[in-house]
Amino acid sequence: MTVSGQYPVEIRPVNDVPSVLDEVLGVYARAFAAPPYARAEDAVNQFAEILIERHIHRDDFRMVGAFSADQLVGLAYGYHGGPGQYWHDLVRLALGERLAGEWLDDAFELAEFAVLPAYQARGIGSRLHNALLSGIPYRTAIATTIRDNNPALDFYLRRGWVILRDDFRFPGAVHEQAIIGRALRAD
Repeated sequence: MTVSGQYPVEIRPVNDVPSVLDEVLGVYARAFAAPPYARAEDAVNQFAEILIERHIHRDDFRMVGAFSADQLVGLAYGYHGGPGQYWHDLVRLALGERLAGEWLDDAFELAEFAVLPAYQARGIGSRLHNALLSGIPYRTAIATTIRDNNPALDFYLRRGWVILRDDFRFPGAVHEQAIIGRALRAD
């Protein structure tokens, strides 16, 4: 059955990332090819290396995928990060100890979120977001996104995320980032 010329999209866990790595890389490459990202092939290769060598081994790694007729069309993943990890340490330093203690000490770090351009603005991102964060045992979720990428930042803000800092820049990065957080449970 098709809906508006497209297959229905099913959101489900991706439990064996290496088995779908080519599809994951394809979604990542196409989702981030256009400005403001404009990520080239070397960025896709770097992403693959980080995902396989580091991220999938992190505590509570979780990936969800959006599948249309068994083709991956979107993904979101994260994990529980900690001291000694590149992103975690840079964000902790940028936030300062008070905010870092509040937002990072018991957090799920949303690492990547991508939907193929042809499938964007159809509610798939919302479904991925909700599935990824459902049942997370941490107090908060935290992420970074390009500050001037209003559609992505607006997406998060509409889902209860707040801007913790909007002038963060990774070493060597072109774009300033917004560090964003979302309360998952009250303590």
